[in-house]
Amino acid sequence: MVDIGDFDVQVKDVPAVQVAGLSSVVAVDDDLAAEVAAQFDRVATVLDASGVSRLAPLSRYAALPGNGPGGRGGRRVTTGYVVTGGAVPGLDWIDLPAARVASVVHHGPMDAVRVGRQALARWAEGQNWSEAGIAAAAERTVYLQADGDDQSEWVVELQLELGPRRHDQG
Repeated sequence: MVDIGDFDVQVKDVPAVQVAGLSSVVAVDDDLAAEVAAQFDRVATVLDASGVSRLAPLSRYAALPGNGPGGRGGRRVTTGYVVTGGAVPGLDWIDLPAARVASVVHHGPMDAVRVGRQALARWAEGQNWSEAGIAAAAERTVYLQADGDDQSEWVVELQLELGPRRHDQG
């Protein structure tokens, strides 16, 4: 049995979702959290200027081994919001695929979210995933409660994509 601390890992199917947002490539050495925050700020500014209501914020990180900036590897970072009314000028309309995920819920500041991500990695190891397989898997963050600058009350769901959604699960 693999110790995953205080986290309860749930395996579930998540539906495809469309978001108004932005994507960028972040080098493996760069500050991922800073890029995500900056991207969310840019997306929110465009949405607010357009008068579009922001719903369900989320982000996705997909590994780009060896073909990120400078050939060092990196991640494609996608941030956005589910919005009503379709595409928003100045933002990309991004389709995130349905997927089977392993997820944990993190409470509190985002600078401590690595503990939840580590729990998902340890869980995947316990499922006989290789280290390379874990590193290559896309991850999502669904912001369930993330209002204001005080992150002490934030609640986010961290998801590790296990593969395509199982069609027999409806």
